[in-house]
Amino acid sequence: MAGLLIRLIGIGFALIEAALLIRLILPFIDTVPRALRPLRRLLLDVTDMLMAPFKVVAQPFDLATIVELPGGMEGFLRAYTDRIDPVVIVAMIAWGLIGMVTLLGLRLLFRD
Repeated sequence: MAGLLIRLIGIGFALIEAALLIRLILPFIDTVPRALRPLRRLLLDVTDMLMAPFKVVAQPFDLATIVELPGGMEGFLRAYTDRIDPVVIVAMIAWGLIGMVTLLGLRLLFRD
């Protein structure tokens, strides 16, 4: 029974990570299929709740302040930095760590 609980919690954390990953790549998709358009608003609302605790940490970082990169890649990179939300990246890392610690704790608690 404990093994099933641990697996369900692991699946829950995997779904959180998947939703945040979709949120990260959504700005790069030019056209969303018509069947998925109603789900886009739901995905944005759910991921906003998941990202809310981490907005204080990631808000001060501005990716547009990249000054120089070797090989003249600044122009190419600046075209995409306004699409990347650093809060999503911080939330993915934080939820991954929270999931790892939670699952580790549960495995230690319910080990045979």
